[in-house]
Amino acid sequence: MANTPTIAISMGDPGGIGAEVIVKSLTDVGMRSRAHFHLYGSASALHDAADRAGIDAFWWSVPRGSDLLETARAHRVVLIDDDAPRGKGEPEHRWAHEATKAGGEASFRWVEMAIRAARAPEGHAAKADAVCTGPISKEAWALAGHARYPGHTELLANRFRAKRCAMMFVGPRLRVVLASVHVPLMDVRNVLTIGRVFDAIDLGAEACIGLGITHPRVAVCGLNPHAGEGGLLGDEETRLIEPAIKLAQ
Repeated sequence: MANTPTIAISMGDPGGIGAEVIVKSLTDVGMRSRAHFHLYGSASALHDAADRAGIDAFWWSVPRGSDLLETARAHRVVLIDDDAPRGKGEPEHRWAHEATKAGGEASFRWVEMAIRAARAPEGHAAKADAVCTGPISKEAWALAGHARYPGHTELLANRFRAKRCAMMFVGPRLRVVLASVHVPLMDVRNVLTIGRVFDAIDLGAEACIGLGITHPRVAVCGLNPHAGEGGLLGDEETRLIEPAIKLAQ
């Protein structure tokens, strides 16, 4: 167990599906045997999801800030519980299943906690080798005052001081990198540049090599219908995308 990686998981919006996805995924004993999992989130949301799915709690729980995390290596799944302490006789907190300021603040804080775990020095009790994020509500983040980060991508890039970044989807046969992320459709024309397209190509190829594809083949999508038809249906292909391809070549 000492040599298995530790994965920090932020629960996502407490009123969303993150807790359910985490509970059902980690119910798999085979999955749990492959790593240690530190969950950053809410005990009430996690227990509620488990009860609804008919799953018995299988995690060890410690309060946020507790020194008990020092002994967590004996447990495969540890919840760092961020629920406010309850007084005697007080009912368990219930999260609203909608975008709320409280939910946005909580989910943002849990991502930050997971990021701090990834950046912790070797040997630290909370040190994580990877971060996995449950789904957030972008509306809730905005309600909580974090609108400058429309998603995980922008927050992670900022916290890890990445000069370049891209969102990548990885499947068994295809990997997809986006040239624009979390941008309204009507604004794409204003944010797309040669550099953005080039970065998507360059970072995508680099990531493929890292995934073991020695000589990746990169297909670049057009923006307009029929890839612009030589400028008849938009000039982004000839003005931005083709120059980026030539630069990448």
